[in-house]
Amino acid sequence: MGLAFFSSLVTFSDLGDAMTESVALPVQRRRGSLRPGLWLGLMAWVVITGALVPAVAEPVWTEAEQRWLDERPEIRVSFDPSWPPFSHRGPEGRVEGIDLEVIELLRKRTGLDLKIVPSASWAEAKRNLRLGMVDVLTGVADLPERRERLAFTRPYLSFPVAIIMRSEAPFFMEVQDLAGMRVAAPAGYAPVIRLEREHPAIEIHYVDTATEALRMVADGRADATVENLASATHLIRAHGLTNLKIAGLTGEEFALRLAVEPEAEPIRTILDKALASITEEEMNRILKNWIFMDDVDTANWLWLLRLMAVLVMVAVVAALVSAGWNLRLRRELRLRSIAESELRKAHDQLAALNLEKDFFLGMAAHDLKSPLGHVILATDLLLAQHRQGRMDEAAARTVSDIRASALRMRDMIEQLLDINQIESGGRVFDCRPIQPELEVRQAAERFSQAARKAGVEMRVEVEPGALPLIRIDPKALAQVLDNLVANALRFTRENGVIELTVARTDAAVEIRVANDGPVIPEDEREDIFRAYRQGRLTVRADRASVGLGLAIVKKLVEAVGGQITCEDWAGRGPVFRMVFPTADRPPPEAPGEEAMAAPR
Repeated sequence: MGLAFFSSLVTFSDLGDAMTESVALPVQRRRGSLRPGLWLGLMAWVVITGALVPAVAEPVWTEAEQRWLDERPEIRVSFDPSWPPFSHRGPEGRVEGIDLEVIELLRKRTGLDLKIVPSASWAEAKRNLRLGMVDVLTGVADLPERRERLAFTRPYLSFPVAIIMRSEAPFFMEVQDLAGMRVAAPAGYAPVIRLEREHPAIEIHYVDTATEALRMVADGRADATVENLASATHLIRAHGLTNLKIAGLTGEEFALRLAVEPEAEPIRTILDKALASITEEEMNRILKNWIFMDDVDTANWLWLLRLMAVLVMVAVVAALVSAGWNLRLRRELRLRSIAESELRKAHDQLAALNLEKDFFLGMAAHDLKSPLGHVILATDLLLAQHRQGRMDEAAARTVSDIRASALRMRDMIEQLLDINQIESGGRVFDCRPIQPELEVRQAAERFSQAARKAGVEMRVEVEPGALPLIRIDPKALAQVLDNLVANALRFTRENGVIELTVARTDAAVEIRVANDGPVIPEDEREDIFRAYRQGRLTVRADRASVGLGLAIVKKLVEAVGGQITCEDWAGRGPVFRMVFPTADRPPPEAPGEEAMAAPR
């Protein structure tokens, strides 16, 4: 069964040839016509990540597990009654859905007495678990906010989280693009909790169900909603919401797990073993009952590779032109400054060139982001096909290489846009009192998973006692910390340590980011903060960059009144030391308009 490579993810309206042109691939229609209404169903099927592990033999219980089963042979299971296609009441009032079929399969496979206990709502189901009226909840995401109250099994399914908008909305939307829009979303659902935590600036209008959120978007009462692709596919088709489309992916995965109370550890391990016994073939048979599909052609690999080559060339040319243009500006300014009488004329000429450069950079970088989003989204879908066993390893490696190159190009483009916006004075900082230790802990949490994969220990040290507040733009500080921690992760040796420290100094707060790795030579410690400059440690191909990350960090720190230096961490590696004034000190004055307009 083939897979279509499509950038637009296709709306539920009658796109016909327009859709094919936007994808630039021929889509052959089989068994009559390929109905546009089935594309979302196809997509949801394609991106199932195959979270199931290879099947094992029938579970064998430990003595503790068997003793628990002997004492309490019945396991009570509850669910969200209004969450199709996972769990809901059908037309005749009978509970049904993917989760219910998984539970039934576990009952037949293991002989466990799994009793279904219906609930009137998802809130009631969670309350019943806390009160001990049920033992297990289905379809629960493992979130940091839930780990004190719940224990989780391995995932039995995983789906990407999508941004759903009306058909006239643009494609390739990202989560940050939702700022300023009305986003409808059901309260208490995992994608919404992540949205609240990671994007507090987005305005959320809470509703009771995903169906209600989709209807609000369809009739114009909201601009967008976020939902996992399986639910979005099922609900859009089931309710005939033909003016909706998938406008992009959030980058998050919604992994479905079974959840129990933390003290009910025997139930969790029993269910974990039971889930491990389910084969991929068995799970696919369940999914086919609920996920809609159509047949389409396989991706045009040659077209994808050609597109990628063109984008690589354009990105390289843009970076070279930008670097060359900056060098030219510096050289001309030096030459013309010799003669005082010509200084003003040189200033005017360079200012005009600088405006042209800013315009060129902004236009080129912005125009490159859209096709890059196209490529990244398409490679995500193709890799999902590989996880379903529909693509050989050689092709999967090629797609992985393409995706990695596209992500590197996107980072380079975003850095070019950042440095351009900061230097031109176009970035406005919202400085307000914040707790520095909270921002540092959140930064460490954002990189904790990547650190574990790299075999690196992430450590946070906070000076005991209450630390003073600092006056800073929270987004700017988060960007600075992300840049420094990501840079440290690239250079930290295996089994090394990345240490984030927060401490009080005289009328200021000091934040340090240190890591076990190569020591930066003393003669390079100032040069690494200059734009388009790289130290000797960064010239390796696997650590290539455009040389803007630390330049952006320095400009952001200084723009909000702080200072940053690079020092030696007792011979273990580099330590970046930042000092910010406390909130009771007056904020620094913003640069004047004349300074912002001056050529660089």
